[in-house]
Amino acid sequence: MGKTHQVRLQKGDITYVYESESYWDKEKKQPRSRRKLIGHVDPETGEVVPNRRYSQEPAIARTFVSGTYILFDTVAQRIGLKKTLQDTLPRQADSILTCAYYMLSEGNALSRCEQWSAGTLTPLMGRLGDQRISELLQVLTKDRQMKFFRNWIADKSEDDTYALDITSISSYSDEIGVVRAGYNRDHENLEQINLALLIGSNTYRPLYYALLPGNINDRSSLSRFVGTVNAVGFRKFRIVMDKGFCTKANIDMLYETDMKFTISLVGGLKFAQDAISEVKGDIARFSNYHQILGSKVFVQSSLKKWNGHRCYTHVYYDETKKDKDIRRFMDRLYRCKSLLEAEQKVPERDRQFCERYFEIRETPKRGRKVVSKDDEIEAFREKDAGYLVLISNCEKDPVKCLEVYRNKETAESGFDEMKNDEDMYRLRVHSENAMDGKLFLAFVALTIKMELNRVVYSDELLRNRSVQEIIDEMKLFRCTYVEGRRKPFLTEPTKLQKQVMKTFVLDTDIDVDIPESADDEEIVTAEDS
Repeated sequence: MGKTHQVRLQKGDITYVYESESYWDKEKKQPRSRRKLIGHVDPETGEVVPNRRYSQEPAIARTFVSGTYILFDTVAQRIGLKKTLQDTLPRQADSILTCAYYMLSEGNALSRCEQWSAGTLTPLMGRLGDQRISELLQVLTKDRQMKFFRNWIADKSEDDTYALDITSISSYSDEIGVVRAGYNRDHENLEQINLALLIGSNTYRPLYYALLPGNINDRSSLSRFVGTVNAVGFRKFRIVMDKGFCTKANIDMLYETDMKFTISLVGGLKFAQDAISEVKGDIARFSNYHQILGSKVFVQSSLKKWNGHRCYTHVYYDETKKDKDIRRFMDRLYRCKSLLEAEQKVPERDRQFCERYFEIRETPKRGRKVVSKDDEIEAFREKDAGYLVLISNCEKDPVKCLEVYRNKETAESGFDEMKNDEDMYRLRVHSENAMDGKLFLAFVALTIKMELNRVVYSDELLRNRSVQEIIDEMKLFRCTYVEGRRKPFLTEPTKLQKQVMKTFVLDTDIDVDIPESADDEEIVTAEDS
């Protein structure tokens, strides 16, 4: 234990007295101090009046949940997240990780983190109060976040292909500038923000996210997002996108910025229609048959030009997919026709679709009549259903190209992880700074969660367990500190806990100072002056 001395702090008319213990922080390699409130100064006598809790006899033993801390901290160190946070945000790193571990463990609102941190080992090693969380959200400004992202991106491989996806997150606030009305992907009647996320298709490693106004669609937001990624220093990487980003302008922009990309073309694009027509007569030959990631498809490829640029064009035909495409297509026709007949607003993503397949006739006597364009509908059933057209300026091999595109699902699952498990389904903050801070905490939690997913799903003995099931099991692993004993007593691990410890190579030899009591007010600062 380090040296202790008393520190007095004036707050209003009251002088509080703290017991300050100095110690050497082995990770930060600098002196630190830990303060505990022990009482206040009597204004008449000048004597220290101990508070009730300090005057009580100290507890003989204290027990903390330790399994989740050991698991999350090991993963955070292994992927370089903890070091990047400590290098770029040294004063906030422990609080950030504590909030992220809480999000992973409980998934509840941050307002409940204080009670959780009082009985759980965390990087902060003490109670994290509501006030300190509010202050943390405010200080995690864009400048501080960009400092983190520059370091985080610098360590990442440019050989990986990164999947890009955009989702909407609903918000109750009407005081945040980027919260706007737009197409809500969760079909909620709330204004929203759009969140663009870049995740490694092979490493499952989240790289970067950007906040976009809620009324900007996927297609128009691509150039803005690419610009922000380039601004933080990540330029030569490969990106894979679905049809939501497919416009001529976007593809031209990707070529102009020398981006390496793979993108799925919308069926209405003439380039895609021509590519399908070119192979339609002979694509379903056995020589073109492949089994790719569980799918049985016919493939034909060619090298084409897109506005003078080299373009590998891969056409895939899946007979089982054809039936699904037709069912989805007919359901979409029915939904859009109902909106048009009821004279309701058609979502932006369906407007071109409606123009292609319906004609609206207005007559003085019969009023509005929505007429389907049967020839266009039949053309889709015969020409487009079952086909997928991918173009790429970097993936020549059609099998590899489809694998890369299918791995795009890691970004989509990443959004589900962020929104459903980290209290992000709806934003319950009322300032832009607090919103930025909360999203950053969710991103930190997501990087750990995705690595947990990667390890669990690649392990033969754990892959049948959900990650949440593993986290819940590790909550049962606890340590008990007894006064006068440096090392804590640990509970006997269960069979599943032993397997998790083996798979993740966890070190259960806990060597930390005893965390502050749940009833003590603790302030961790730099060495007292």
